[in-house]
This record gives sequence, structure tokens and C-alpha cells, in this order.
Amino acid sequence: MVSSTLPGEGKTTVAVNLALTLSQNGARVILVDLDLRKPSVKRCLGVSVPSRGAPELLNLRGADPREHLLTLEGTQVRLLAGDEPSSNPRRQMESRRLEALLTTLREEADYVILDTPPCGLLGDGAALAGLADASLYVVRSGTAQVSHILDSLQFLAGSGTPLMGCVLNGASGGGGRYGYGYGYGYGGDHYGKYHAYRQEK
Repeated sequence: MVSSTLPGEGKTTVAVNLALTLSQNGARVILVDLDLRKPSVKRCLGVSVPSRGAPELLNLRGADPREHLLTLEGTQVRLLAGDEPSSNPRRQMESRRLEALLTTLREEADYVILDTPPCGLLGDGAALAGLADASLYVVRSGTAQVSHILDSLQFLAGSGTPLMGCVLNGASGGGGRYGYGYGYGYGGDHYGKYHAYRQEK
């Protein structure tokens, strides 16, 4: 899972970049938009094909997520992502249907990457952490206070999910200090318009 402390730190962009990089190395990847309150993966990629995401599928008894995967043309990345937010995100996060949905997707890919909500506001990301094998935490330079970051990491630690590491986003060198200027940006223009099509089984 990929999360952060606050919105706007670039977690979705990092999740997308990770999925594309793994795919370029030959892995089968499924990227799941699990930000149930504010889905953004399709917008980040510039994908406009209508699709159902996790919030819609969790309301449909017996829905098979494999029938709703979108494939990014020219890659081995498939998306489970929609446009509609959940009407009851907390209940869906704790639903056994969500666990079953992710179990099904695990059988279809080498990596399942979960773009999850920020941990620092409502604890949604921490609530989903138990469903992941590991977490990757995104910190944008100059955004969240250190105390809030540490509190969020403590929430994640309470789930028992190992922390793979942190991504420092938006840092820049200068003033005699070392730094890396990774300018992750939101929006489809950053990646171009991906052509997605429905994956039929």
C-alpha cells in the first residue's frame, strides 16, 4: 500500500510510477484505487473510460473484480479504479468483501499496489494497512508537521504491516545542502493520455 500523512503529498503519483516501473521490468501489476472518499488514480493517468472501482463493486454481491479491470495499453498494468466515491467508506474498509476482493486480485498479478487515503486525517489509510503485505509512505517536503508524520507512522505500525520505506517528495537541493529534485506532478498531462480498455475474461 502507498499512503501519506495529508492530501497533496503525491502518494497517487508515486503509486502510479511504481506500478509502471514494475510493469516495465516484466511484472504483472494491478493498481487499485482504495481512496474510497476521493478516488484519483484515473484522473492522475488521464484515463476517461467508464469503469467501476472498489466502492461500486463492494456494493454488488458476487461481483468479480477481474471483470472490471482496465488495462493500460502498452503496459502490463491493470487498474481497478472508478470515479464514484463511497457513500460509507468506513464500513467498506472493514468489510470482508474488500478482503475477498483483494484476495482474488492477488491471484491475478505479481504485484497488487493499493493507493490508499492519507493516514493523518481520519485514519483511513491505517485502517486498510492490515490488508497489505507492506506499506510505502510518502512525505512531501514542507507539507506535514513532523509530529503528524510520526503519529501517522505509529498508526501504521499498530496494524503490524511492515514499513518498506519512505519517499521524500518535492525536495530540492540548494543552500549547501544535498537533495533530490523529484517534481512529481498530478494530472493526466504528466503521463499523457493512456488508452485503457476493459479486460474481458
